[in-house]
Amino acid sequence: MLSALAHKSITTDEIIHIPAGYYHLFAGNYTINNEHPPLVKMIAALPMLFVQPDEPPLHPLEQLESHIRTDEAYAAFWTANAARFETICFWARVPMVLLTLALGWLIFVFANEMGNARAGVLAVALFAFEPTILAPGRTVHA
Repeated sequence: MLSALAHKSITTDEIIHIPAGYYHLFAGNYTINNEHPPLVKMIAALPMLFVQPDEPPLHPLEQLESHIRTDEAYAAFWTANAARFETICFWARVPMVLLTLALGWLIFVFANEMGNARAGVLAVALFAFEPTILAPGRTVHA
């Protein structure tokens, strides 16, 4: 999954979720993309402590409808950070890979407890080669 991060383009959801997570975590603004829970987006924004993207000031967006407020915020974020687009996208996806690996570890532990180590390895193998895990396991989705 890590090797694919540098070669795969950003999804349409990530264009919105990455700036929303950044504003949730660092600005305390939960009005952007508020139809999705903030936790995963905030976890994806943690590497921004090191990347230090530019934070464009937001207009008073509370008066706008939710989808317009979200569109304004992510457009301003990506415009201000156009030069570091790939860096921000890569580092926002790294925590998602770590969460997927943690889920694989939990599956192994649970299957090992229910059966034995062979069952744990088989469960993790099934998990690791499942297409519905491989594709979204590396993207920022709420």
